[in-house]
Amino acid sequence: MPSILLLIHPTVVTEPERVEQTKRFLIASNPEADLVQHVVDRVALGQQTLDANTYKLIHYLAPEEAKQNKFTSGLIAQLYDSLVPGGQFTGLIPADCALEAIMAGFVIADDDKSWQKPQSTKPVPVAVPLKSRSDNKSPTRRLPLFKKLASPPTLTDSSEFDEDDSDSVEQSRLKETKLVFFEDSESDTEIGDSYIDENELLKSADLGLSENLVAPVQCTTTGKKRRKACKDCTCGLREKEEEEERKQRSVQESILSKMARSATDEAIQIEKRLQAKRDEARRKLGEKIKFSDTDMTEVDFTIEGKTGGCNSCALGDAFRCDGCPFLGLPAFKPGQVVTLDSFGEDI
Repeated sequence: MPSILLLIHPTVVTEPERVEQTKRFLIASNPEADLVQHVVDRVALGQQTLDANTYKLIHYLAPEEAKQNKFTSGLIAQLYDSLVPGGQFTGLIPADCALEAIMAGFVIADDDKSWQKPQSTKPVPVAVPLKSRSDNKSPTRRLPLFKKLASPPTLTDSSEFDEDDSDSVEQSRLKETKLVFFEDSESDTEIGDSYIDENELLKSADLGLSENLVAPVQCTTTGKKRRKACKDCTCGLREKEEEEERKQRSVQESILSKMARSATDEAIQIEKRLQAKRDEARRKLGEKIKFSDTDMTEVDFTIEGKTGGCNSCALGDAFRCDGCPFLGLPAFKPGQVVTLDSFGEDI
């Protein structure tokens, strides 16, 4: 008894209500058939094999975004072999797989919503009526006749034997005794038997076939270096090469984009680390040069007990800072009153 196969996409397994609804629909449409379900990934990877000539219907249940996932030629061939003659593949039809399906032997529906396995893929013997010879009005051709000329009488010559004359006589005899071809025919144009009447050729209706059969062309590999597709390729090799080139280009572009994103992220992280170091350096530098109100107040070294920030202003210019208010004055003791009278001796 033919069965029904339900191919399930891995993402649909998370939607049990949808799977059960599809099962009920298939069982209601085919009550006499048994329902079998498999995950399409297991079938594609060879973990689950399908029996040949077993299923009358294969339904592919998958989300709409899975339409861009192409079937491999091996998976399509396995689906074709598992269907009985006249079986159909329905459900979500993958995009850009029509050529592979035709090469496997499927017949694509006009609405592109199903693939069908033809009823018969073997030639059917048909009796072909032979052309009657009685209608041929051309004259019967007879076999050619060969006629041998009678040899001329031998002449005797009592003259002296000449070697050159004997050679010429021998050559003339050979020419005269050669076979002559006579063709007994009225005209060379009356050769009607060599032509075929196109009206008597067999048509598709005479073979008793319901639809035209497509003989798929299989591009097999021999393990050797594959030849390039020809200029007017019709076996699908050019499309296969273009698809491989597109895949290679997409892989390269994805790798380059990942490398560019990684380099950009790394540059951003480096910039962040440098900025953090700069901020930390500014913060530490700001802490070092930050003065309090006491430090900013001018120190009067004439008052005993008051000292400068460096505690060396009273020692002289050699020990004073650039902005010291006592710059240019002589050394003095803390608490000592500095007056101009003390410079009188130097003037």
